[in-house]
Formats: sequence, C-alpha cells, structure tokens
Amino acid sequence: MDQIQAAENGWTYIHKRRIPKQDTGETKQNTFARLKNELAVKIGKFLKTHAEVPVEYIPRIMSVLVRHPNWATKVKNTVGVTILETSGIRMFGLVKSDGTVEEISYRKAIYGEEQSSNARNAMGNTIRHVKLAHLALRKSLGRTTCDCCHQQPGTIVTHNSPSYQYLVEGFLQTFDVSFIKTFVNARGRHQLTDRNLAESWIKYYKDTANFALSCPGCFDKYRFTVQ
Repeated sequence: MDQIQAAENGWTYIHKRRIPKQDTGETKQNTFARLKNELAVKIGKFLKTHAEVPVEYIPRIMSVLVRHPNWATKVKNTVGVTILETSGIRMFGLVKSDGTVEEISYRKAIYGEEQSSNARNAMGNTIRHVKLAHLALRKSLGRTTCDCCHQQPGTIVTHNSPSYQYLVEGFLQTFDVSFIKTFVNARGRHQLTDRNLAESWIKYYKDTANFALSCPGCFDKYRFTVQ
C-alpha cells in the first residue's frame, strides 16, 4: 500500500468516526488534523517525483480531489486527471472531454475554502513589501511601461512568473509544509504565525519569482490562478 493510499485510508477512518488503534492517545479532532497534514505533505512529495499520474493512482488521487469545495462545478465534462508543470512546479489538472485541462488545488480539497484562503492571503501579505519595493524601483528608474503590451497605462501592478499560486505550491513542496497557521493582525490582515516559515517564504519568493510590471488588462489576461 503506497503512502498516499495509507494517509487517505486514515482520513476515511476519521470521516467514519473510527479512530485507528494507534491513534487512541489523540482526540478525534487532533487525529483528523494530523492525518490531513500528512496527506498534504505526501501528495506534495508525489507531485515532486511524478510528471504524470500512473493509471493505478487515478482513483486514489480523485478520492482526495472530490472533497474540493467546488467539485460539483469542476467535475463537469471531466474524463481524467493529469499533472501540469510550470517552471518545475507541479499541480493537478482535470482533463475535459474537449481536450482542455482545468487546474485544481489538492490543498483546497484537503483543508477547505476558508483555511486555504487564509493561508494564501497570509503568504501574499508576507511578501507584499517585496513586490512594492520592486514597483518603487521601476518607478524610480522611469520604467513604468507594461512588460506585456509595452503600453504606458494609467495604473500598473506587479506580476511574477511563474504565477503566485505556482510559487506558493513550489515553496510548500520544497519545504514539505502542510498546514499553515495564520493570525489576523491589528490592521485586519492575515499573517503567518511561524516567523521562521515567513522568512523562508520571503527568501524563496525573492530567489524564484521573475518580476514584471503589467497593466490591469494584461495582469488579468496572463495571471494563472489555481482554484
């Protein structure tokens, strides 16, 4: 039995309100949280070592993805599951009957909408100063044209490649991070609780992100959001 199947089976036990014998020392809530964290890390490791989903793994991967909060919409016209790769970072994709592929987040399937959104917002707020510094530098140099359409827009925004979502997933896979603890600061913004994790994320982002400036139109056109 492979690691993903073992973790997924453990999660199924909790859903059925059956605690495995080795977990009798934990509360049901703590056991459920631990199993979800283990599953997230192991699927991340699976993505790092597989460029495609072996046929025998498809039912197991799908058994996790079906818990995505938007599964009813995403599953329409789906005929299979595959792995997408951008700059060495991998994500799952649902293959549609017309040949197109729609990205899907396994972390949102595991942790749900609220926890995933809080973590994503906290990580975005953590590197916000890095993006603002890049924007200020470009303005100081008088280089404020859009790097995509090369026009001079009234408003410019920072853009990075690979996309923010791929950068987040790449970081989490690289450091085998599962659940991300957050808190809301005095300004009402989500922040990362673990300062060491925050510093590692800032360094990874600086080292990996290729910064560019975009007009709002090009930003909306080219950004790659995994949901």
